[in-house]
Amino acid sequence: MRNILKILLLLTTLFICNQCTKPCVENQIAVFKLTPEELKINPYMGNEILTYKNFKGDSIVFPQGDRKTYVEEVHKISPSDAKEYYNGCEGDYFDKDRNMMKKFTENFQTRFDINLFSLYTFDNPTNNKEFELNFYADVNSQPDGDWFNGHFLFKVDTIFNRAGLGDSIVSYHSMFSIGPKTFFNVYELFCVNPDDRNNEWFSIAYYSIKTGLVGFKTNNGITWYLDKDSK
Repeated sequence: MRNILKILLLLTTLFICNQCTKPCVENQIAVFKLTPEELKINPYMGNEILTYKNFKGDSIVFPQGDRKTYVEEVHKISPSDAKEYYNGCEGDYFDKDRNMMKKFTENFQTRFDINLFSLYTFDNPTNNKEFELNFYADVNSQPDGDWFNGHFLFKVDTIFNRAGLGDSIVSYHSMFSIGPKTFFNVYELFCVNPDDRNNEWFSIAYYSIKTGLVGFKTNNGITWYLDKDSK
């Protein structure tokens, strides 16, 4: 009986040692780049000065910002699981571009972001790419956080609905007027309330692929429009 136990203990030890010394294989299986044509769906460089006005005469100015592309490395095994079960080996991986632009007001209290990236994952190997439009506003009567958080799909010069989300394209306008301004090829994008603590949020964004964010409207009907775009 003791001999059997010794043999079992030896085999267990050999198995554990074999797992410890097993070489870590981390192969790059794919690279997902955003092409120059795809990047044009966001027309901004990031350093423009943008001024928006509402019909009361109030203004929001975005004088600063930046736009960069990062390469994100995504492994099949999460770092925590790799550390606990695979001796730190995270397995195969893919690289994907993540293009991010942020525009800020002078006091940094209000900003909007446009993010472009592939939705490919190991569990869902899709060719879809996401167009994400966020608007953050710090107003005394509202909690900090998103006022508009829209997720859509895009392909070169076209925006699509992303299935399963409440965000949606309300309509597409070949010509669209907001106050004294007229814009062309404008998507009217709807976003559900991103934070149920908000009494007011930006429910509609007006977006032109050639011009960018040309306006937005709160759920209470207050409309803002792009008054000046200085490049």
